[in-house]
Amino acid sequence: METEHHRWLGLSPDPAVWFGFVYLIVNNKTNKKYIGKKQYWFKRGRRKSGQSRRTMTTIDSGWRTYTGSSAELNKDIIEFGELSFSFYILSHYKNKGDLRHGELLEQVLRNALIDPMYYNKQYESVSFKPSMAVSEHYHMAKYRGVML
Repeated sequence: METEHHRWLGLSPDPAVWFGFVYLIVNNKTNKKYIGKKQYWFKRGRRKSGQSRRTMTTIDSGWRTYTGSSAELNKDIIEFGELSFSFYILSHYKNKGDLRHGELLEQVLRNALIDPMYYNKQYESVSFKPSMAVSEHYHMAKYRGVML
């Protein structure tokens, strides 16, 4: 699996070993930053007529030229040009759960979700949002003087 012809600095990409990576994109003109995650590959399933099982296909995710999911970041990349940005791989992960956790950890440690010098505005809207049942359970325990 070829890894040449990519823009990533920092850790070397290795899609043969890792599931995905957490990255940092820096606008070199304004010093504004973005923390995100990217998988190397996607698996897609397709069921052919008359088959009960899906055939899985591995598809390249486009990681070599990926610029993040932030609309504001991508607008600035168009305005300033890609050469005004640096793209760094910060860490690699073996599975989707660890990758999501790694992204959130990096965002929290850098205060990326509240610092105006980051393009990040929120973490995936429902990924770690507690359900109503969890919230009600917590408040009932707190009301009874029991802290979990």
